[in-house]
Amino acid sequence: MNLPLLIAMRALHFAGALSLVGVSGFAAFVGGDLSPRLAMQLRFLAWSSVALLLLTAPLWLILVAQGMSADTLAVTLASGAPKTVLLDTQFGHALALRVALGMLALPLIARLGKSPALDRVAALMAAVSVGAIAWQGHAGAELGSAAVIHLAVDATHLIAAGLWLGALLPLMLALRGTAETSGRDEVARRFSMLGVVCVSALLFSGVVNTYYLVGTIPALIGTVYGQMLLLKLAVVATMLALAAINRWKLVPRLALTDGRAAERIAQHSAIEAVLGLGVIVVVAALGTMEPAIHEPIVWPLAWRFGLDIVTAEPALRDDALLSGGTALLGLIGLGFGVYRRHVFAMATGLVVALSFGVRAVQTVLIPATPTSFQTSPEPFTVSSIAAGDALFQQRCAACHGTTGEGDGPLAGRSPIPPADLMLHLPMHPEGDFFSYITDGMDGGIMPSFAALPVARRWDIVRTLEARYAAQMAMSTLLAVVTTQPVPRAPDFALPEPQGEAGTLGELLQRQAVLLVFASLPQSQPRLDQLRQWHDDLATAGVTVLAVTRSPDIRAVYALYERRPQIDGAPAPHVEFLIDRVGDIRARWRPGDTPDWTRWDALEREIASLTSMPAVDLSPAAPAGHVHEG
Repeated sequence: MNLPLLIAMRALHFAGALSLVGVSGFAAFVGGDLSPRLAMQLRFLAWSSVALLLLTAPLWLILVAQGMSADTLAVTLASGAPKTVLLDTQFGHALALRVALGMLALPLIARLGKSPALDRVAALMAAVSVGAIAWQGHAGAELGSAAVIHLAVDATHLIAAGLWLGALLPLMLALRGTAETSGRDEVARRFSMLGVVCVSALLFSGVVNTYYLVGTIPALIGTVYGQMLLLKLAVVATMLALAAINRWKLVPRLALTDGRAAERIAQHSAIEAVLGLGVIVVVAALGTMEPAIHEPIVWPLAWRFGLDIVTAEPALRDDALLSGGTALLGLIGLGFGVYRRHVFAMATGLVVALSFGVRAVQTVLIPATPTSFQTSPEPFTVSSIAAGDALFQQRCAACHGTTGEGDGPLAGRSPIPPADLMLHLPMHPEGDFFSYITDGMDGGIMPSFAALPVARRWDIVRTLEARYAAQMAMSTLLAVVTTQPVPRAPDFALPEPQGEAGTLGELLQRQAVLLVFASLPQSQPRLDQLRQWHDDLATAGVTVLAVTRSPDIRAVYALYERRPQIDGAPAPHVEFLIDRVGDIRARWRPGDTPDWTRWDALEREIASLTSMPAVDLSPAAPAGHVHEG
């Protein structure tokens, strides 16, 4: 598919649709009693807008069909794909509605400026036509309640943009074609009122759209989609500046019979119209791109605001609060000095505000990497953790040690001591560790592992996270369910499917799980006991999952045993109580208290499982953002 041609068709089609709603809206709500000459000019603009809309619609349809079929243009046309897209897709239905409304509007356009009632009907039809574009964009792919909200907001955004941008050229023609000062003044004031309403709607709907399509400030800065959106916002800000000059400076001069004011408003409107075309091109390009909420963030700056780190570290938090508070006092002193014209107070306040303000900013700003805001695409699974641990032991343990604590056999030979990763893990997002693994550190002392596949580098990050969570849970993961932070249970494929559940995660969607790692024949009496309790456990909302083989699963879950394993070997029998959220809430081995071989003791912990919240120590797999094709 020819992407530049597709963007051009989208831009021209949008321009026609927006111009139509702007021209008809101007005639209905701004122009008043149109002069014959202006009415004729508006009809010409409206006819041109409909012509542009109708001519570009089939070309856009063909290009979209070609993109869906992934064939050449000739094959796409011969296969009848455009007809299928038109009749069987939401995109085609919205396009057909817009074409039909454009054709139905032709008789109304022929009488534009002659009947206020018909002008309003034409404006309404044009508004519905341009609003239907929302169903052809990213908003049209949403599901559930998000679809209703996003579609309504996006349609509002498009209609408001059309009423404002599309009416700029009619405004310029009206100001230059109206000789009477009172007429120009009235037109300019009515347009200013319409502009305030439209801009307010644009700002509100723009914020909501950004939430759905971008999501976060880092995504706005660190993705191509977000950067294009920032370009659009910069152009719109320039247009708003010109509109503000018109509204607050030039419109009042019209009442003073200032002839130059009308000319300057017309000039500003022409500039705004040109900038508006630029906005339309950017919007047309954005519609062909993956939204920022789906893009991996590539952070372009060397620093980021580390409020997450600062708030987690008491010393940093106190430093930031003290510095920020002192800087605020300095600003108050500066304001007092300005108010009282006291030079010493102004100078002192300025020095205090700047010095402590810089200190506060330095405390909050922390070094960043290009992947600081990326999260692992690899789910938190046994296979990922096991693969990452194998690579870590092979590539990293010589320096960082088998547990990542910086005590490997080669640590003493390094000019820079290897970091204790268990100390650094809570101080950095997982994207930073991915960057360190990818690019290396300290001028090559830690080598780059960019040659490893991306998924394998994320596996190493996953195994570090699992080890950190296990270490933090060493003293809190007991045979008693508590509200202390607990680790996330790594997911895995069940050794034998249980009904429709093929993984631990799917099993947890039905009930909590008592995960039993058993060694035969030693564990056979306990397994027989749990089998006898089957009905009672099911009534209590727990499924027993016994694992007697699967060494990878056993090795990963051995990390979460409370006491270090003797000689690195897992305990012969251990049980984990996992809630439906997927958190390991308790761990029991024979000899622990309370004794889970007593039904009343186990029943009590199961009851606690459903009534106490928990705080995860391990990250969950990133949530998906579902779109319907």
